[in-house]
Amino acid sequence: MLVPITHGRTPLGAVFILCSTHEQQAMLLAVRDWGILMVAITILVACATAYFLAAIIATPIRRMAHSMQAVARGQLHQRLPEEGCCEVRRMAHSFNHMSAALWRRMREMESLQLLGLAVSSSLYLYKVAQAAVESVQAVLPDTRAQIWLSDLEREHLVEATMAYPEENGLAVPLGEDCLLSRAYHRRQVLRAGGPEDGEPADPWLRAHFGAASAVALPLVAQSEGVGVLTVLRPEGAEPLQAEDLPFLQAAANQIALALENARMYGREARVASVFQRVLLPPPATIPGLEIAARWRPAPGETKVTGDYYDFIALPNGRWGIVIGDVCGKGTIAASYTAMAKYVLRSYAYESDSPAQILQRTNAALYAQFTGGLSEEAPMFITLLCALYEPETGRFSYAHAGHPLGTLARVDSRVAIALDRGGPPLGVLADAVYHEETLYLSPGDTVALYTDGVVEAARDEHVLEPEHIAAILLAHQEDSAQRVADALLDEVVRLANGEAPDDVTLMILRAGTGVDSLPMSPPPAGLAAS
Repeated sequence: MLVPITHGRTPLGAVFILCSTHEQQAMLLAVRDWGILMVAITILVACATAYFLAAIIATPIRRMAHSMQAVARGQLHQRLPEEGCCEVRRMAHSFNHMSAALWRRMREMESLQLLGLAVSSSLYLYKVAQAAVESVQAVLPDTRAQIWLSDLEREHLVEATMAYPEENGLAVPLGEDCLLSRAYHRRQVLRAGGPEDGEPADPWLRAHFGAASAVALPLVAQSEGVGVLTVLRPEGAEPLQAEDLPFLQAAANQIALALENARMYGREARVASVFQRVLLPPPATIPGLEIAARWRPAPGETKVTGDYYDFIALPNGRWGIVIGDVCGKGTIAASYTAMAKYVLRSYAYESDSPAQILQRTNAALYAQFTGGLSEEAPMFITLLCALYEPETGRFSYAHAGHPLGTLARVDSRVAIALDRGGPPLGVLADAVYHEETLYLSPGDTVALYTDGVVEAARDEHVLEPEHIAAILLAHQEDSAQRVADALLDEVVRLANGEAPDDVTLMILRAGTGVDSLPMSPPPAGLAAS
């Protein structure tokens, strides 16, 4: 074999290799074998490398797939180790961030649900505010939550997390240059003290509560400013982050609505208290008559009743005794009941006839109810009016669609009063009412009541006058107070603890101050036993 040697294009010489054909073939075979071996080794190395790389990539992906399936089953605590190549670490970091965010949002949703249950469990302002504060602090550790209510009369924000915020709470003038008043006026979420908040810690909050950072959220319900929710963190604690704000804003919306409902309930309760004092006064002191009165509102109702009773001191030592029930509930019904009370009082001073008093009262109320002054006016009022003379024991009465009173005689004769009467007040312009008269002897007991007593039974039956009379007779030796309690207990028992309507009753017990007179015969239509 001749191999030329050149430098560029200049020939320099040649190398002559002398070998046999057999040797040439052997060399070629050796080169071929080495080539095949190298190719095989290269393929093996490539396969091993591919397998190794696949294991490095596929294992984290399989682990991530399993973790995603666990998250889909609600196991939001799943986390992946952030190791391996750069891309795998990034994927693991993204998954961990997503899982943590999902866990946080689920926890916030559960907390908002618990917050809603907590603030709706009461209608008392202090309890609502306290429940709201505790719920927020449970979600955000190392925080102090506060609720500040707007007091527009005094132009202050008052801390509501104490029993009587208007009297004992710390007050902030609405004109004060602090985070609270700015959030209230601007109706914007404001932050202070954090590295991303744009303003330093609020001096007022730092001075009063040692707050190094704070978030103030306006409480707005039905476009009206209710107050401000503040969440404070002390020195050394990490300021609240932007990711905390969605939960706080949702919580503020629920809290604002609950506080406004509690405020409205409080206002209605104060109105109810006034009406209750007007419509359900303490029993009067009537010579020769022991009196006990009871009232129990229907479950779930506010303390604004349409029932009422009254004691009217009249000339010549006489007394008017009235019990009534307006059709309807709430403040409107109670206001018309109060109107009926004072209309009847004015006519009671002008007449000594219960029937005539009812007729004149009916005419006035009919004109009022049908005059179109209010679409919410009640349809009618039932009422029993009696005039009592302590010196003689004379008891004359008339009723307008009202349940019959029950009389228990001291000698165990029982009369069911008034089976004749007239329609409820306000139904007919020219309604006619009838009256009856009887004389009470010492020890006689009269029970007067509203329909909440007779309709208390849950089995669609009524509490019959005979049943009431039996209770009166069974307690003839007891005081009027004990008799009233016994009758009310029986009403509650028959209603399984929940009477469907307000229950109002009155017990009149003739005492020793009444002269003993021959008992008058029962009026026509009265039952005796």
